[in-house]
Amino acid sequence: MTERSMQSILIVDDDFAMRRLSRAALSRSGFQVLEAEHGRAALETIRDNKTDVVLLDVDQPILDGFATCAELRRSPRDRYLPIIMMTDKDDMDSVNRAYEAGVLICAQY
Repeated sequence: MTERSMQSILIVDDDFAMRRLSRAALSRSGFQVLEAEHGRAALETIRDNKTDVVLLDVDQPILDGFATCAELRRSPRDRYLPIIMMTDKDDMDSVNRAYEAGVLICAQY
């Protein structure tokens, strides 16, 4: 595999099925996939592993997506880490809050 195809993506979602579906799709595309079931675990995973991109669900039982993103943005090492926030919320306040926390993209589904 080429260096480009081994980029590392961290999936942060408390829904086990969503993590597994995302892992399957991204692994088939050549990405190394890491998983965390909540924001606190995501911060630990990022601290301990090379992470190129974060796919972050908003609703988390421990440290929601907004707080997780804001915490990463405070870290000099992770200030520019690409974060894509995923949400099923359809209100603009949540989208605006995601961008204020520092996400690169906020995807509604």
